[in-house]
Amino acid sequence: MKINLKIVILGDSSVGKSSLLVGKFYSDTNLPNYGTNFTTKEIVINGTIVSIQFWDMPGLRSLRSCSVPYYRGADCCVLVYDVTSLESFESLNYWRDDFLTEISIPNGTLCPFVVIGNKVDLNNTMVDQEWVKLWNRDNGILSYFVTSAKDSTNVKEAFNIIVKNAFDYKQKTYIYETVNDQKEQNSRLFCCGLFHVANNLF
Repeated sequence: MKINLKIVILGDSSVGKSSLLVGKFYSDTNLPNYGTNFTTKEIVINGTIVSIQFWDMPGLRSLRSCSVPYYRGADCCVLVYDVTSLESFESLNYWRDDFLTEISIPNGTLCPFVVIGNKVDLNNTMVDQEWVKLWNRDNGILSYFVTSAKDSTNVKEAFNIIVKNAFDYKQKTYIYETVNDQKEQNSRLFCCGLFHVANNLF
């Protein structure tokens, strides 16, 4: 049996989306991503394989048409901004709306969002956290982190919640690649071990 989780990561170019995914290979260069990067992480819980697929989307809006098809089927959407760039925070409206325009909502259940303010290590924040909290509240977003891909501040904690939210959403929408009589077993797996294992993922 195998459970697939699809996580889409959106935000302007150079906010550090790719660096968050490959933190131990962090680079000071800020080269834009001109394509969609795909990363998979698998964990095994009591014989159940959980395959976590991360889709790192290009931050250039001119490439939007190439990335939109990859939004579909997402179990969680991560919105990333640069804490030193007010413009990148304001762009979250665009990325959220773009995502919601293109996806379907199974059983009326909205795909969860997680907001990340990256580059907190630079110590010249231009985005007040109260603004972010207000924006999150207005958009029904409960999960928010400030991180540093450079020194790994809150990165593991953020991705633990991202995985948890994606798994919870998968449960609510009952989209499993398995037989129906194993759904209850999958629910117990999360409560008994998945979040604990996720602590060692990143």
